[in-house]
Amino acid sequence: LKTQFKKSYSMISQAYKQAEADLGYTPECYYLIGGPGGTGGITAECRFLWPEVEKNLKIVKSCKNNALANGCIPKYKGLDTLKQDANPEMSPEEIAAGMVGCTGWTQDYIDKSLPAYVLADGQIIISYANGLVLIMDVNGKKGPNTWGQDIFGFYTGGSPSTGLVFGQITGCLSGSLTGKTMQKMLQNP
Repeated sequence: LKTQFKKSYSMISQAYKQAEADLGYTPECYYLIGGPGGTGGITAECRFLWPEVEKNLKIVKSCKNNALANGCIPKYKGLDTLKQDANPEMSPEEIAAGMVGCTGWTQDYIDKSLPAYVLADGQIIISYANGLVLIMDVNGKKGPNTWGQDIFGFYTGGSPSTGLVFGQITGCLSGSLTGKTMQKMLQNP
């Protein structure tokens, strides 16, 4: 999985860099370095960047919505189901109350509302906010389909002077990673 992660990370990084080159500039579609929950996102040109990124991916199937029902993704656990698993004594209302600002990461939202893309090698990419944040399943529908093992979330960061870079999601998903972080996956053994 670590080798697959590195390959996937390299592929998506190259797709973004090629999109920047094709556009001829760094579009305003990034969190300022420091990432989500820290310095806020600049999203004015995400609608231009993400279509360019898509052109650089070998997409064999896309689901603009209803990704689970349309067969683009397997059943993933959302932040709400992960919290329920970790706190079985909590009621659904208590779980929902603790999700303020994170409703885009619920299982239902992932299943029905986020666009998903199946690539030629089987991996799955789920786009949130026109590619500002991505979920990457490095081995697609094969198991274990677990956050921090074969599923990773990351954000697009950067500035006009640095270009686009990727960082580990913090905030909403930081408590849900049950395995390795993106940084650990990129490190050599």
